[in-house]
Amino acid sequence: MKTITHNGRTHTLNETPSTCPICHYSIAPIDLSTSTFTDVWVDNKTHLDMAFQCTNPKCKRMFIAIYERESKHKSDPHAAYLLQGCAPKVYESPTVSSEIAEISPGFVKIYNQSNVAEQVGLTDICGVGYRKALEFLLKDYCISKDREKTASIKGSTLNQVIQNFISKTELKIAAQRAVWLGNDETHYDRVWLDQDIDDLKALIDLTSAWIRDEILTQQYMNTMTRGNT
Repeated sequence: MKTITHNGRTHTLNETPSTCPICHYSIAPIDLSTSTFTDVWVDNKTHLDMAFQCTNPKCKRMFIAIYERESKHKSDPHAAYLLQGCAPKVYESPTVSSEIAEISPGFVKIYNQSNVAEQVGLTDICGVGYRKALEFLLKDYCISKDREKTASIKGSTLNQVIQNFISKTELKIAAQRAVWLGNDETHYDRVWLDQDIDDLKALIDLTSAWIRDEILTQQYMNTMTRGNT
């Protein structure tokens, strides 16, 4: 708990931000200013905003911590304010290998957007984005292997692409299961009740890893055509 004084009144905060929402470093931020207000337009609850400055020398950005007063103690002048979040917030992008980014920039773009949607709590739509990202990845990968079949690959369903244009067994297994879970994110009824969005992301990561391994293997086969003699 932290106690602050604003306009002659004492307020109790349940916590102060420990991570900068912009640079993501662990910090003990500098207090700059405070404002309290009642949001009569939305929920009629009492809120408190605090301006902080990041103490990371490479950042030093200002941000706002947003607090809401404990609703069960609305009449208690000593009720604590609970931290709800910070703004502005810069979302961290997942790490994608250069090999994957090179063959499918569309996958990277859509996957990153889906990741942001998940981080802001849009859990009902982020899975649809992950499913779309998977389709871009697999079709771009297959096109990169055989550009003469580009039109056929683009016009095929994702299941057809997996069955007809992917030969590596492990990749086929991972990709097919990723599609199953991805389809669950787009349909009214779920089939795979014991799996969730984390399993979908894990299978997309596994699919990406198998593709990367195949790309790297082929690169070394092309550049190292003879052994040491």
